[in-house]
Amino acid sequence: MIHYRTAAFALLALVITGCIARIGLVESDLSGIYRGSDIPQDADVSNALPAAPNSSLLNRFYQSRSGQLAWQEGGQLLPEAQVLLSEVQKSYQHGLTPNRYLPMALLQQRRLSAPSDAAAQLRLDKHLSYAYLNYIADVRHGRVGSNRSSGLLSRAQQGLAAENFGAWLDAQAPSGATYRSLHDYLARHRDSVDPGAWRLVALNMERLRWHHEINGSRWIRVNLATQQLEAFENGRLVDSMRTVVGRATRRTPIMQDRIWALKFSPDWTVPGTIITQDMIPQSRRDPGYLSRSGYTLTINGQRVPSSNVNWAGVNPRSVAVHRPSRGGTGPLGGVRFSLTNGRAIFLHDTNARNLFQAGVRLFSSGCVRVERAEDLAVWIIDADSAITMDRDRVRSAMRGQTRQYPLADPVEVSLMYLTAFVSESGQLQLVTSDPYGHDARLRSRLGF
Repeated sequence: MIHYRTAAFALLALVITGCIARIGLVESDLSGIYRGSDIPQDADVSNALPAAPNSSLLNRFYQSRSGQLAWQEGGQLLPEAQVLLSEVQKSYQHGLTPNRYLPMALLQQRRLSAPSDAAAQLRLDKHLSYAYLNYIADVRHGRVGSNRSSGLLSRAQQGLAAENFGAWLDAQAPSGATYRSLHDYLARHRDSVDPGAWRLVALNMERLRWHHEINGSRWIRVNLATQQLEAFENGRLVDSMRTVVGRATRRTPIMQDRIWALKFSPDWTVPGTIITQDMIPQSRRDPGYLSRSGYTLTINGQRVPSSNVNWAGVNPRSVAVHRPSRGGTGPLGGVRFSLTNGRAIFLHDTNARNLFQAGVRLFSSGCVRVERAEDLAVWIIDADSAITMDRDRVRSAMRGQTRQYPLADPVEVSLMYLTAFVSESGQLQLVTSDPYGHDARLRSRLGF
């Protein structure tokens, strides 16, 4: 069973799952988080700064500028320098640590002052540029995201040329509702979020930077960690239902996609992985299994009864399996919510209703089975201009002939793995399990 804890129980929840083996490490990570009262008055710290980090990225940045300073002009600091300092000081609101970007001597300043000599000016400028490059890479694509450095230098120059540098910086972070709600929670509760809870939020915000969530006026979020689907309309949660997602060995992928069509009483072309890993082994034990279960089987393009196949010697690549529709009685139930990905991942109904009663529902081969598919179909159709169907017609279609209805207005779907999220009532919810082990692996990569 999935258990939740609000922020008040954050430490207990994380201790249960072994997330806080060393609180001291987390507190060290958070040592760059400063409250207003901790920041002294203006002071010239240019002579106290260490040498700027030796970074090939930093060198390329200045080469692209022909050696020109980025944050100073005519011996004066540009306004963007102060904006950057303020943004880095608040980076904990994005689940990032300020001291990853700037040395303590700068982080503790309320306002920066321009150094008087050229060497100190260059040293300060390089520190600010190092912070800038790494911060915009981290906040947009994640500290360990695969696209972290993609187009970074050109994007950095665009930012410095932006009319409103502060707004440009803010726009580098994901704009999705899930990410922003976590950011806003950390901003509102900066004095009360304990280090363990902050770290779990940071893990989730990192993942959300890898796949930017897109929210339309109506959108769907599937939380793979809790096996729960939520439907949102104009920013409000309007429905929630259980799902069944991929087992631990066939995990449902984290992705952003959209529902482009509803297919009622759907047939099913079985993916190769299921044929190889499930159907061939089952047919070796019971050769007549596929034909008896209503599947059509072709070997090298020729349709054959499954009982006539030498399953011990069959080449899996020669096998194709298809399940025709039978009035919604097939493996996909009465309706499939078709997505655009090429990975055979979609949402669908199911006739295995008993699985929704399990506490942890990791039973599928990767697709998402929906508890109340009829309700979800009605909700989607109600706002789509291309389909006119009331609930009775939807119910009839789920039991009728196979028919596909493309949507005029595709519905965005976010398949996420959230072990920390903000509820509709504004409470921070922490999940006390990590069914796919994503948190454990990410903690290791981030050094948490």
